[in-house]
Amino acid sequence: FRPMAAPTAADLCGTTRHVTIDELLDKFHLAAAGGDLKAYFGCFAMAGSRFLGTDPNENWTAAEFLDYCRPVFNGVKAWKYDPIEGTRKIDIVYDDNQAEPESRRVLCATFDELLNSESFGAISRGNGTLCLRDGFWYIVQYHLSFPLPNELAHNMCKQIATFQRKNPRTSESDVKAAKALAEEAARELLADEAAQGRTKDKKKNK
Repeated sequence: FRPMAAPTAADLCGTTRHVTIDELLDKFHLAAAGGDLKAYFGCFAMAGSRFLGTDPNENWTAAEFLDYCRPVFNGVKAWKYDPIEGTRKIDIVYDDNQAEPESRRVLCATFDELLNSESFGAISRGNGTLCLRDGFWYIVQYHLSFPLPNELAHNMCKQIATFQRKNPRTSESDVKAAKALAEEAARELLADEAAQGRTKDKKKNK
């Protein structure tokens, strides 16, 4: 008897079916709160989608992030970030903003939201980029951060700078590697969208 292999990011990503952006983001947070690995990673568009955490070194593809999350998502609870009502901002990007709404094609969307963090006890921010594929929304990039009140920013940045001098972790090569991975993910997404567009054009011409 061979145990079943653990699902990969390629197996999980892009498997949810959320027709609105609000539904996608709400279910994304609920999946984390419930430790549901399949539902959580199903919200990402592809294995090359990116999650940026609060630490400078937390710059992961969905595939890399999955390795981090496996031991944390136990089917009960991973982490809990509750969206703060009324703070979510969504902007849809169309191929032609001047055209009539029914003739415009959605290219992607950006979002920004404030969240209550259960573990940190402070307000955090989530923002990122989404894509629409076959009528369903998926996450291309999600960036989690802690916005600083201006009154605290100067002293807090001093503390961060002191910590970083004592604990150098992010090298120039790390930054270049992360940038290269992000560019590769963007090329993969554009190629996928182009292929879908060609398929739809062929169907129309039949």
